[in-house]
Amino acid sequence: MLKRAQLDSVQTFMDHPAQAGLPLHARIQRAVRQLIIDRSLTAGRPLPSSRTLARSLGVTRDTVETAYAQLHAEGFIERRVGSGSFVCELTELGLKRGVLRPSARRTPAG
Repeated sequence: MLKRAQLDSVQTFMDHPAQAGLPLHARIQRAVRQLIIDRSLTAGRPLPSSRTLARSLGVTRDTVETAYAQLHAEGFIERRVGSGSFVCELTELGLKRGVLRPSARRTPAG
C-alpha cells in the first residue's frame, strides 16, 4: 500500500501546473511510475486497490483502472486476479542505460 507521503507525492504530481494539460489517468500513471522508478515503491509491493486509491485521490475508480492498465501494459506493475496489483522488478541494466525496462514478469489482466 502507499504510505501517506507517497500518496501525497501522487497528489502533488497530479496538481502540478505542468501536468494540467494531461488527463487525470495519465497524471496518476506518471506519478506512480515515477515512484517505482525512484524505488520509493519496491518490487513485490502491493498497490492500493483501484477503489481505495480513487477514494483517496477524489477521482473515479475507472480513472485509476485506466492508469493501472497502462502501468501494467508498460510492465511496471503486474495484476493478479483476486490478489491485486503489485510493483514489478526493474532491471538494473535498463536503469544504468537510462532505458527503463521493467521485468517481463506479467500475468494476464482479468
